[in-house]
Amino acid sequence: MKKYFDLSIFVYFLSFGISIIIVSLFFSSLDIDGCNNNPNGSNNNNISSPYNRGSIYYFYDSDALTLTNFCLSLRKEKCHSNWNLGTMTDLFPSVLIYMLISIFTQNPLFIQLIYFIIQYLLILILINFLFSLIRNKNLLYYCSIANLTLSLFLICPIYQRDVLITTNLFLPYHSGSLINSIIGIILIIRYLKTDKIFFLYWLSILVFIGYFSDKIFVVYFVLPIILTLIMFINAQSRKKILLIILISVFSTLASWIVYHGLLHFKVFFISKSPYAPDNVKQSFKVALEQFIALIKNGGLQSIVYMLSYLSIIGSIIFSAFHLINRLKSIFKYKTNSEINYLELYNYYFTIFTIGSIAAPIAIGVYFSEWQIRYCIFPFYLGLMNIIFFINYLWFDKNKNRIIKYISIVTVSIYTIYIVLNNNKYKPFSIVSKIGSYYPAVVKATDELSLMLPLKTGIGDYWDAKHISVLSKKNIIVNTVFTNLHGWFHANNLNSYYYNNCNDKDTIYYNFIVLRMTSDTSYFCKFFGNKIHRININGYKFYVVPDFYFSSYTGMATLINYNILNPFMRKVTDAVNYIKTDKIWYKDVKEKAKKRNISVDSMLVLDGIWAVEQSIKKK
Repeated sequence: MKKYFDLSIFVYFLSFGISIIIVSLFFSSLDIDGCNNNPNGSNNNNISSPYNRGSIYYFYDSDALTLTNFCLSLRKEKCHSNWNLGTMTDLFPSVLIYMLISIFTQNPLFIQLIYFIIQYLLILILINFLFSLIRNKNLLYYCSIANLTLSLFLICPIYQRDVLITTNLFLPYHSGSLINSIIGIILIIRYLKTDKIFFLYWLSILVFIGYFSDKIFVVYFVLPIILTLIMFINAQSRKKILLIILISVFSTLASWIVYHGLLHFKVFFISKSPYAPDNVKQSFKVALEQFIALIKNGGLQSIVYMLSYLSIIGSIIFSAFHLINRLKSIFKYKTNSEINYLELYNYYFTIFTIGSIAAPIAIGVYFSEWQIRYCIFPFYLGLMNIIFFINYLWFDKNKNRIIKYISIVTVSIYTIYIVLNNNKYKPFSIVSKIGSYYPAVVKATDELSLMLPLKTGIGDYWDAKHISVLSKKNIIVNTVFTNLHGWFHANNLNSYYYNNCNDKDTIYYNFIVLRMTSDTSYFCKFFGNKIHRININGYKFYVVPDFYFSSYTGMATLINYNILNPFMRKVTDAVNYIKTDKIWYKDVKEKAKKRNISVDSMLVLDGIWAVEQSIKKK
């Protein structure tokens, strides 16, 4: 009789459905009003601080919004040249995915959310395919368990209110290099198994694009796979192995030449990568303390990381054992008949893990616990590897039947967990929750634009892109240093100078966002007594005389007129008077409540009205 229902397929796809719901549960559990709502950000809201790390802010801060800003800017702006792309181009797959998403929606909140889900599922699918290819068996039950095991990294922050270990599963913080690395291993194994040259063509393209997108691809893939393949140089497939090594080397070299050639001709710009050799000792200390803390903090997180550590240590021991045997065969001139692909993967994973952890420490950039973004991927893979190594050590028909029941039980437990937490976190309302996200500093800036004729603004890095991308009033804030020199990192240089590249329509600035700016001394020196200070819900702004940025020096330059400040000084006097008039002040509070704006905003609006009325009477 023909089999119409395959339980393994059902359980496998159910694991993906549950994974998506767990993702929704995770984001629904985060605080909408988080660290970004602290008006005094510069004092205790540093991105490296532990202040409210259970906030959704970290998925919508200026770093996280870099590619969303890039893709939306390419669609909206007339200036497509002179881009500073940050420290990497992120061309594939991250930029490609963002560009495709932006075809269907221009809402940055949903662009981010859709990207989160696509990247998470893409990582799961590629790892599942890789292990099915390595084992050449039906691993659907094992894959189901592994998929749900990875989601433990999402469940931990729900209770421990810390998204630090989770951001790389969703954000393009070198995750593109991880994805490219997994695809690269798949192409190599497919070529070694089939001898089809087609896979080598794709490998050469992937290595070229992988390095061009992110130089860390060398640490994640190129060096680990070359060192791994050298271990198998005495196998019967040595010619194919040598060909793969040569393609990896020359494709990387070709990409390096093209990359630096484009930089030389200023097709785009790249911010200088951090390198602090004097900080190696401190980097090692920070990393070691963090890795120890991850298993000492208690709770589910400690268990998850302990399992990842044990998996990594097991892989290293496994690799060392096989390496000794392989070296013996090399020195005895023995030729192995075939390649053990699990052994190949394990060598790769071991070298990848050591390189990922050692690289940021060796160049001295592991200056805070947020730098775990460089080396978090081995822990994700390590947890999933446990399931597949069990398959390798424990695979026969009878034991496979036990795994079948374990996978069904695992799926059932996760289903019960979702049902029990549905009322508390409402995972199915994630779209409305994300759609309603309106950071307080962005809202305050938008309110300011309703009171005054704002032009373009300036601010700290952590404020500028965060406001520009999420503003509902299309307010633009550009990043500057405290000496009023443009900070062009991950921005279009032309956007500092011109509204239109062809017409050279100069951009004028007239306000400063101060939330994350602690040193305002140069601002005060530059603008003197022409600064008008405004406070909206605790967020401080400077309204200043019109100025622009010189395209020759990159510095702020005042223009020769100033109409705004005399008027605003009168508004300030009016606001101060309203606060002394109990009846008027009470009326302001009532109007603020009806309009759903802050009392500070309503005070300024009434102050403007009062000054305008006095001018009309004259």
